[in-house]
Amino acid sequence: MQMTAKPASEGFQSGADKYAAYLEILEGRLRCGLVFANLQDFLNRAVTIEPTEAERSMAGEFELAALRTGVGLDAGESQLCAVLLKRLVPLLLTGDKRA
Repeated sequence: MQMTAKPASEGFQSGADKYAAYLEILEGRLRCGLVFANLQDFLNRAVTIEPTEAERSMAGEFELAALRTGVGLDAGESQLCAVLLKRLVPLLLTGDKRA
């Protein structure tokens, strides 16, 4: 029995076609609307956080310690850590891919 593999682009196109067809039916449109409503709700409640001078200073200390020990830590990561610690934040959701 010989098996042949389909090109990856063919599988992707098939999946994309099925999803596009799903969005045409009522259930798909309702679900899509719900997703966007949830996203809008989240964006309305999301808060932008800027570090204070004390938090930036703490972040600098983290970066210096990281450099001395050979650990990779960038400015965004160190600032997030400082903000969390200074403000006693129990949870932070971020779009930072390395945080």
